[in-house]
Amino acid sequence: MSKCNVIDSIGKLRSLREKLCDQEKSWLNDALDERSKVITELITLHKMFLSEDCNIVECKEKLEEVLCCLSVDVTLNDDSDS
Repeated sequence: MSKCNVIDSIGKLRSLREKLCDQEKSWLNDALDERSKVITELITLHKMFLSEDCNIVECKEKLEEVLCCLSVDVTLNDDSDS
């Protein structure tokens, strides 16, 4: 392999590494944003449950919203007893 080919290959590998690092940063930022949203919603839900005038229907809806953010299909785990 000639010296030029090696230099070109190293340049391509560096470029690929930079792309992968940028993608990882983007993915990490998205994941942290979603985590923050879920935590905020869980805190809201917790406060709803603690309030004296807790509305169970509203709490169930809020919980379904949180599960939806986590891509959980609540219909698959739906019990007919509840």
